[in-house]
Amino acid sequence: MRYLALFVCLFLLSACGQKGGLYLPAKNPPSTPTAPISQP
Repeated sequence: MRYLALFVCLFLLSACGQKGGLYLPAKNPPSTPTAPISQP
């Protein structure tokens, strides 16, 4: 039970981290289209 809960928590955290890393930088510098390209 503990391992399953831990695995689910890690999976959710990793998914949220990936989404945040993909969406936040794209929305933060909208006036600089070259910034997201130089910083993948």
